[in-house]
Amino acid sequence: VIVFWILGMELIVVAYKKEAQSIIQNLHLEKTEQISPFIYSNQNTSVLICGKGVQNVKKTLSSFLKIQGENISRIINTGIAGKLNDSVKLFEVYPIKKVGLYTDVVSTECKNLEISEGAKSCITSLKPVSNYRIAQTLSPFADIVDMELWSITELANKYNIPVWAYKLISDDARYPVSFDELKGKMALFSEKLFDYYINISFN
Repeated sequence: VIVFWILGMELIVVAYKKEAQSIIQNLHLEKTEQISPFIYSNQNTSVLICGKGVQNVKKTLSSFLKIQGENISRIINTGIAGKLNDSVKLFEVYPIKKVGLYTDVVSTECKNLEISEGAKSCITSLKPVSNYRIAQTLSPFADIVDMELWSITELANKYNIPVWAYKLISDDARYPVSFDELKGKMALFSEKLFDYYINISFN
């Protein structure tokens, strides 16, 4: 597959291929071996599978942007995430307005995103949030927790690329479930994420 990169390419970044499966299929994206084994593209849109966590984002997205950063008009991050409070509902999709970072403490810095109506706040954790105490610690700072968005936004800012994000709430971080328990629902999650993608305008 030969992809001619043009100014204005949209880059969708996900942790897992299963999250973007419906986007890949419905947009007729094809695997692009010449650039990366983790890229699926057509002439206007690419999906980058970055892997879980900030370290994988730094490695995968950083390498990609070094080569193609000037050709990317916007980055959209999507995928599943956990809820931290009752302002968000399970299996619903929400846009994100800002993201913070949790290491052993909550960072005082937040990164703002391009937003849509009804947008929620997110915090990126270096490790899976696996107990009620940690979730309660994070809940005053954000509605949603993920493991990638902070690093995606940080890298995009270096290239002055605007970032949109929207997340499907797959579980309650206060009462976490294993990823194996979520695998059977990934096809449904992927369909809901694609439906949101085609029904919202990223301007």
